[in-house]
Amino acid sequence: MKKATGIVRRIDDLGRIVLPKELRRTLRIRENDPLEIYIDDGGEIILKKYSPIINLNASYINEYAKTLQQMFGDIDVLICDDEKICAAAGSGQKHYMGKKIHDDMFKILTQKQCMSLLLQEKERINITFDDKEISTQAISIIKVNNDDIAGAIISLDKKSCRDPEKLDYLSKTTAAMAHLIGTSIFF
Repeated sequence: MKKATGIVRRIDDLGRIVLPKELRRTLRIRENDPLEIYIDDGGEIILKKYSPIINLNASYINEYAKTLQQMFGDIDVLICDDEKICAAAGSGQKHYMGKKIHDDMFKILTQKQCMSLLLQEKERINITFDDKEISTQAISIIKVNNDDIAGAIISLDKKSCRDPEKLDYLSKTTAAMAHLIGTSIFF
């Protein structure tokens, strides 16, 4: 479905167009974000935000989520890009799959200093717009080329397990998987 914006831009002498700041903010397009260019049958140009996670083999990402979930058993595992949940495993799999991530989660993704985040017992975060704040155990950021953020692995707390050793192992394991996924992505 197309939506008219009423915005008209001229192409400069180098072939560039400027996307208005408000449009970039609404669509969560940041400086240096890759965009895919499509041409439809009618000759229209379509710009689409490129998601390196979605462009990986879907079964590959789903297997990572399932493996983590099976290792820890009592958690749900979500893998997202900076737009939506791309893979899910556990009892919440059907609920989360394909849902747009909340602005709170997007802010965590854009904090470049954070690689892995282990949340305290009473900390809660909005993962998607459908949910109220939910208990999250660990968030590990998937980075590409050492600095570009592709997404995150999120483990959701189902049984409020707060065993420090298990949480430390969970945090390290999700961080390792996030690193592995990040090294598999090429721009």
